[in-house]
Amino acid sequence: MSKVSRRHTLSFLLASVVSIGLPSAVLGTSKPILRPNFVVNRSGREIRELLKFAPVGSDITFVVCDTETGEELESFNPLRSLPPASVMKAITGFYALETLGPEFSFQTRLMTNGSINNGVLEGDLILVGGGDPTLDTDALYDLSKLLSEFNLKTLTGDFKVYSSDWPSINSIDPDQPSHLSYNPSISGLNLNFNRIFLEWKRKQEGYSLSLEARGLKARPSIEGIKVKLSDRTSPVFEYKKLQNNETWTVARSSLGQTGGRWLPVRNPALYAGQVFQRLAMDAGIDLPAPTVIYSMPKGQILISHESETLKAMTKSMLKHSTNLTAEMLGVTASSNFSPVSSLGASSHKMVRWLEERCNLNGVSLVDHSGLNDQSTISAKSMVNILRDSRMQIQIKPLLKKIPYRRKKGQKIFGDDIKIVGKTGTLHYVSALAGYIDNSKGRNLAFAIFVSDMRKRRNLENHQKENPRGSTSWMNSARYFQRLLINRWCRL
Repeated sequence: MSKVSRRHTLSFLLASVVSIGLPSAVLGTSKPILRPNFVVNRSGREIRELLKFAPVGSDITFVVCDTETGEELESFNPLRSLPPASVMKAITGFYALETLGPEFSFQTRLMTNGSINNGVLEGDLILVGGGDPTLDTDALYDLSKLLSEFNLKTLTGDFKVYSSDWPSINSIDPDQPSHLSYNPSISGLNLNFNRIFLEWKRKQEGYSLSLEARGLKARPSIEGIKVKLSDRTSPVFEYKKLQNNETWTVARSSLGQTGGRWLPVRNPALYAGQVFQRLAMDAGIDLPAPTVIYSMPKGQILISHESETLKAMTKSMLKHSTNLTAEMLGVTASSNFSPVSSLGASSHKMVRWLEERCNLNGVSLVDHSGLNDQSTISAKSMVNILRDSRMQIQIKPLLKKIPYRRKKGQKIFGDDIKIVGKTGTLHYVSALAGYIDNSKGRNLAFAIFVSDMRKRRNLENHQKENPRGSTSWMNSARYFQRLLINRWCRL
């Protein structure tokens, strides 16, 4: 039977009681303080009342502790291991920043094994990926403009694409529906988070469909990915891959007037090559169709694109919760020690690294983004990671403020309390972890994980994008988390 941690709750409650109006000599005494039973009983009763607001039948684990002393102040099922969802990204960001350094950046290069004479490249042109998860159409557009400054018009060799030594992975979570853009493929050469934009427009005679590698500077369409209408009722989207061609079919009956959405790309290196070929042609450079190669090319670097710094990339990842960025940061950090062949192998290295720094239990990871619900961690392990001094230096300043409010425009707490954290959401999984800083009291680290894996496991494939009842479940889980945060701030 799950129980609230009574001893730690008591010490938390008494900390604010005994510190008011007492001289420092008394506060510094080592004499044990008697802990009356009424405080323990009241705390346990209040937590049980709060649990009534949690989603019915769900698993719950939470811990709040003093970040300086590590004292566990209140907990419920602290060793229960549950999916952290995107809260995992805070751990991955910490791992990457500590392993690679905050000023690390990714390089995407254009190389050649020949020379340019009178507008002709006598040799091959090679687009070499460097693992950049944020490479987009605008970056390739800039590379094509820089390449045109060499007065290049054509080449005698091939246009090749190399995705570097990172493992090529078809999707982060194979159990997710194929059309979800937040479950992309992973490669050493990624583009637009490995997505392409589908737009449909209603016309008198039917629909017009288009697929574009959308950026702010260019919106090229390519030949290697196609979309067609289908008269079927379900599924709404269906994906097929044949050699170097990808095809999507869309159920006509599911389309409204005009709309659009991102679809995942499952051959990202070739996709990047095809987009660059089109951009180069628009810049007056005639390139042949790209060919993917699988060994590191030799030659000289013509031009390169450098990503933003790892610190800036991590901040953006935590804000927008981008799964591809998390996976690439984790895999790149693990590859810094030795080559990795899969997300599971890379996340295993991250766990070993964490175990050397923190006291962990109940941690089993299969990815770096938390998208796969097979990744689980206990609330106690999560707060132990949050307490790490380097974690507080590297990640804490990058976390978003959590503005819990009574009603719009009215704060519950004063300016002396600041709450920052990372949320995580999957269907029937809600997670929240972070820090409560109090300029007039204790600074706290907390983790709250709520999930109903029975409901999640029973979802049919066609229900996984928007299952009925998941919104009300999520609202209940978040309300329960807010009640806990409010309680800890008051105490």
